[in-house]
Amino acid sequence: MSQINSLRAYDDCAKVFESALADPRGARVLCGTYEAAMNMRTRMHYYRNLDREANGQTYPLDHPQHRTSAYDDLVIQILPDEDGAYWLYVEPRTT
Repeated sequence: MSQINSLRAYDDCAKVFESALADPRGARVLCGTYEAAMNMRTRMHYYRNLDREANGQTYPLDHPQHRTSAYDDLVIQILPDEDGAYWLYVEPRTT
């Protein structure tokens, strides 16, 4: 299934990313099943890509935010809990 090409269709993703930026430890979302977590992760990545494209149209070539996203330094992982439910973790990249 193809994704919707409008940033407004991903308000849930924007909220998770903003929460992750606001907390030094990041954010997490309970998705339940592995399939739901995979779907949410796909939506998060696609939203981040749309954000990059929007910034490419908004900022000039020599601007640092041209074709980048404020969320580029966040890593998205799927992890199960002890009850078998799956969580999506959005955390700062560590190097």
